[in-house]
Amino acid sequence: MSNLGEMGEFGFIQYIRDRVNTPESVIKGIGDDCAVLRVGEQQLLISCDISTQDVHFRRGWPTHAIGYKAAAAALSDIAAMGGHAQWMLVSVSVPPVLEPEFLEEVMEGIQDAAGSAGAAIVGGDTTRSRTTLMFDIIVLGLPHQGRCLYRNGARPGDVLAVTGFPGVAAAGLHAVEHGQKAGTLIDRLWYPVPRLEEGRWLTERTAVHAMIDVSDGVVQDAGHIGEESGVGIALQSALIPVDDIMHRYADAAGQNPTTWSLSGGEDFELLVAIEEASFAGIQQEFQARFHLPLTRIGECTGEAGALTVDGAPPVSTGFDHFRDES
Repeated sequence: MSNLGEMGEFGFIQYIRDRVNTPESVIKGIGDDCAVLRVGEQQLLISCDISTQDVHFRRGWPTHAIGYKAAAAALSDIAAMGGHAQWMLVSVSVPPVLEPEFLEEVMEGIQDAAGSAGAAIVGGDTTRSRTTLMFDIIVLGLPHQGRCLYRNGARPGDVLAVTGFPGVAAAGLHAVEHGQKAGTLIDRLWYPVPRLEEGRWLTERTAVHAMIDVSDGVVQDAGHIGEESGVGIALQSALIPVDDIMHRYADAAGQNPTTWSLSGGEDFELLVAIEEASFAGIQQEFQARFHLPLTRIGECTGEAGALTVDGAPPVSTGFDHFRDES
């Protein structure tokens, strides 16, 4: 391959994964939302997330939202493991000509997101860049009741379900970039909610076998569960829940909301594999507890490596940083 565009983001991650050593202190290394390390008799969750100008945000967005969204993305990795976020390190790369007030407002957004999750900012780093802004956020956390949910626990016959309404952030991005007024959708883009409490609740249930957050799109992230678990993934587009506001906006904009629901990223909802026999009860309890839908959107099959939407290979799997130009 001549460049990273041909290899793709996930091909590059696999390239690194194949070449690193995994000492005994590493319970879970590359290949999940967080690394899980053994520190004495404790387990420590660690994840890092980069937010880059013109990839994850635009300079014209509300400054507070830029920081909040960057931190929420990092916190969502802890949610995907069912953990408790505890500490955060924030590194910034910015041009010296940047107004101090801009960076102060970004940091306020990061602080607000961290505070809402119960995490303390404990350090970081600063460096200059020539033109663009970049924020690198590391979150450290602890497992909930000694258990983490990984991507690799799904079993053939499991129900694949998703929290909330995936695709709302993608609809919000469409609205922002086309100058449309869609307040609720745009708020979900700028102020996503990491499902930390929901993730911990799901972790308490042994019938929940695997979990991932929806950062790159339902199809792509469901595929990660399938790859890591050695199962097939069969999604049904008609089952994907579509928020009423998103549906009305899509109709007005001449767009297909199902495309956003399947391939839109950065909603940070949770995608979970749940034992078939237990799903109805868990679904009912979850919805009563959180007033948020937990919707069956497919199943795990015994055909390892297969990924289908409505019985056929997906037209689009979601976002890839090295292949997508948007």
